[in-house]
Amino acid sequence: MRLDPKARPRLVEIIANLRDRIKEAKLNGWLGEVQGLQTSLNEATKKLVSLDRSIERSRKPTEASQTSASPSSSQRRPRHDQILSPEKERAAYSGIPAAC
Repeated sequence: MRLDPKARPRLVEIIANLRDRIKEAKLNGWLGEVQGLQTSLNEATKKLVSLDRSIERSRKPTEASQTSASPSSSQRRPRHDQILSPEKERAAYSGIPAAC
């Protein structure tokens, strides 16, 4: 199932909320809850990466057909450390600088 690119800001909110809920569950010692929330966070993050890749492909459809079979650096899946934090994602959409 494909996500609508317009749903991206909401997906970023969901990821931020899951991270907050994981912190709360850890503080309260709810280990089962932490495990379930972590699973949800992992899947939401995968969806965000997939959506970003889909958006990137749709922006440059002719460029991909003119390149060789090996993906360019812009087509490769971003590393985990390249995914923006929820705060920076929110800032990107709101125009407000994120706290470091």
